[in-house]
Amino acid sequence: RTKQAPTFDMVKDLPLLFIACFKIRGSEYSDCVVMWTAFLIMLSVIGRSSCMSKYCPLIEDIDFPDGPGGYDADRLPKKVHIPWRNWKSRKNHVGEKYFITIGRNYTDSRFCPVFWLMYMLALKKKQAW
Repeated sequence: RTKQAPTFDMVKDLPLLFIACFKIRGSEYSDCVVMWTAFLIMLSVIGRSSCMSKYCPLIEDIDFPDGPGGYDADRLPKKVHIPWRNWKSRKNHVGEKYFITIGRNYTDSRFCPVFWLMYMLALKKKQAW
């Protein structure tokens, strides 16, 4: 009988993963932000890391809410629509955008993909990405 790997306990392990991500030796802070953001989006869409690179959503294709009703008092969007192209090999719609909605985590911003996406975009804009 093979030994099973321990399961990932979201409550216990996610905070540890957050800390570890930002303590990666030799990494720039902005690189850690990008890695954490990609991980949270991947987790939100229940995708593998290969989905993030293979179907790579383009920043300029992200759909943000229209009008003030789509934003909270802190001026962050309540949700964003992330476009994927040829998501999971949808051969009938190659190249077309397939949107997946990502919502906010209001309980803990460390684990909010919308917060980290907006933070990453602001950080990259400041660095003249």
